[in-house]
Amino acid sequence: MTAIARSPERCRPDIILSYDYDEAAVIEGVHGTEMAGVLGGNGYRGMHGSFSPMDVHNTLIASGPDFRAGWKDPLPTGNVDVAPTVARILGLALPHAQGRALLEAMAHGPAANDYRVASQVQRPAAAATGLTVRLPTDPDGKDTAKPTSYTFELHTKSLTYGGRTYTYYDFAKVARR
Repeated sequence: MTAIARSPERCRPDIILSYDYDEAAVIEGVHGTEMAGVLGGNGYRGMHGSFSPMDVHNTLIASGPDFRAGWKDPLPTGNVDVAPTVARILGLALPHAQGRALLEAMAHGPAANDYRVASQVQRPAAAATGLTVRLPTDPDGKDTAKPTSYTFELHTKSLTYGGRTYTYYDFAKVARR
């Protein structure tokens, strides 16, 4: 399933975003590629990636006297945690931040196993049915997939520590039925 943002001036997608990926696929040594990205070489549209773990799991590197040296954080984190972490180091209050300070990554912080992590999968109550999906390989919209039904899974992780719980997006996947 592909979500397409359309420009009013033309019938070609400005950007393609995919829920679909194959965790078993290996393309040029990379596991779990999103399927819209394998269309490669088509200059009539852009590809913004997918909601696969390959595309949504990013890297944050922190170094300095406040952080554990050579340590990789096993806990779920997100961009929303950067500001609270920096504020904590600077001794500033950030009471309305939605994220958390990455205490487990700090030199004298709690151990990662002091946190509780739980995974959840959310699914819509019913699939969307009778859909006709335009294929991203056809910028004019003449090619369409047969009417079908789709649903998706949203995978999240909840992290609990110090009486607070934070929920992090993990990945999403389409399911055609």
